[in-house]
Amino acid sequence: MPNRRLPRVFGYMGKYPRTTGTEATSSEKLVGKHNHEEAYALAVNNSGRGTSSDNPFTGFDQPGSDNVENGIYYFSLSNGATTAYVDGNGTYTGDSSNYWVLYQSFASDNALTSSNAPGLNGNRILINQGGWHDDGWSNWHDGNTNSGYSYPRGIGFVAFFNSGANVANWYNTIPFTNEVTQTRIRCGSSAGTDIQYYSKNGSGGWTTHHNGISNTDQWRNSGSPNNHLEGGYHIWLREGNGAIWRIQSMWFR
Repeated sequence: MPNRRLPRVFGYMGKYPRTTGTEATSSEKLVGKHNHEEAYALAVNNSGRGTSSDNPFTGFDQPGSDNVENGIYYFSLSNGATTAYVDGNGTYTGDSSNYWVLYQSFASDNALTSSNAPGLNGNRILINQGGWHDDGWSNWHDGNTNSGYSYPRGIGFVAFFNSGANVANWYNTIPFTNEVTQTRIRCGSSAGTDIQYYSKNGSGGWTTHHNGISNTDQWRNSGSPNNHLEGGYHIWLREGNGAIWRIQSMWFR
């Protein structure tokens, strides 16, 4: 068998070792001279998908299929390699029945950071970051910038609205094309319920997932198959008459 490309662990920078057996399975063994770092690297690489950059997850269904523990895992998606936090017991998602991959956390004071729970497309997202674009905002608070916002926001939430009956929108472009079958968001309002959540559908139009969200902090799930395969914006948050949109985190599966 040719030399195996193994993950670099504990500072191991030696020549790639040779192995026998079936690659990426428990039968694969090191041959010749080797050290404990090499043996550990091989074991890690063969312990399952997502545990190394050489054996990453390539789909959002795989963490659940592999029944992994909560933690940070490697992913290889159409926009390149990255790491992201996977929650399978509801610690951060409130859902102990499904596996979710963090897409983004919001606001400068969010507890989900790039160190303890990296998102696929960033953490502590502020206004017009991470693929988001505002339209019609007159008042907002993202933990970093406060533009005339005097309502309850909640730690880790970005909140926005437009004055009176005017509409405010926040649009997001998902930077990869791997299929997203469902999204989960931590959200709420600070006033009113004229709030909507849309995703781009396979015909290029918009599908309404939520129309009316109360002031209580809550989780909302929405099915959004292939919404990211269409051109332009993929997710649309709309605030209407007398309402305030608040969002804390977004997860994919």
